[in-house]
Amino acid sequence: MIQVIIEKSIKYKEYNHTPTIVWLDTNAIINIRDSLIKGEDNSFVKLFNQLKEKVEKGKIICPFSGQRSEYSQGNSLEKSDDILLSLSKGFQVSMWQIRQEQIKTAIRCFLNDEDEFIFKDTDLVFKKAEREKQKNSLGFKVVVLTEQTKKLQREFLLKDLVRRKKEVKDLKLSYKTLLKSEQDAGKYVLQQSIDKNIAQYGYLNLDFDINDSWYHHLYTIIELKNISGIDDHEKLIELTKNFLSSNYFYSIPIDKISSTIISSVLMDKKNMTTNDIGDMENLSIILPYASFLMTDNAMVHIIRSRKLDTEFNTKIYSFKTMDKFIEDIKTI
Repeated sequence: MIQVIIEKSIKYKEYNHTPTIVWLDTNAIINIRDSLIKGEDNSFVKLFNQLKEKVEKGKIICPFSGQRSEYSQGNSLEKSDDILLSLSKGFQVSMWQIRQEQIKTAIRCFLNDEDEFIFKDTDLVFKKAEREKQKNSLGFKVVVLTEQTKKLQREFLLKDLVRRKKEVKDLKLSYKTLLKSEQDAGKYVLQQSIDKNIAQYGYLNLDFDINDSWYHHLYTIIELKNISGIDDHEKLIELTKNFLSSNYFYSIPIDKISSTIISSVLMDKKNMTTNDIGDMENLSIILPYASFLMTDNAMVHIIRSRKLDTEFNTKIYSFKTMDKFIEDIKTI
């Protein structure tokens, strides 16, 4: 008799943050900056004034992640920083922090056979106690923006993306096949790290802390060990294989969103730019946590066509729908 294993369908619980999270992509920051510098009274200025009013009232917050690395190569850096800080109040989110917290949540769901993925405030805030120490004697948090341009890195990634796009076309890959390939990339990288670790130490060495590069390369299996309490390496490797082949692994939000957007860009977008690299990273990070999100037309199309906005309960806008965005912000 053939046993049929039915995988659980993972559902994402809607995340609500206080204050409400609103995300602006880099082009929005740049357009606001240029409009203010020119003294214009346009939709970008109206949006900025509305957002700033809501931020000052504690109704919304506009966290930042990679925007500075994109606009820092241009002019008026100080003015851009002022806009970013006035809307974010120094609230920065981290890709590696969010991904690692989401991996832990997925592992707990896997081990407990649960089908609901719950987002947490701690996904967004790293070492809150230490961040509180950054406040000065007057109670204000001192924030220094240091993120530099990633132009060279993103130009390299863009070349690889262009190469991959040609490969997809030449092989006539379907979207479904391409998506599976992108989703599987993470498990292959982890397996390579496990193999290299065993080759270096003669056994699977997981005794690392956050300051070791191995900790980040082997994070998934380290957390499987910590959460399950399994010390036997053979059983742990078997458990890891089971997790990596489950829907829980494929449902890790940051990787799921990234794979979906990358696959869509490779299939549908004619011309790709370094901005696409930044958008892929930033949207993968923030999409599940933002209640309102503004990005460019192409990314709005991808997110809506793949139904990521409904899956993660995010209202999404482009520059074409900015008036609607402003009106909806007013209601918060």
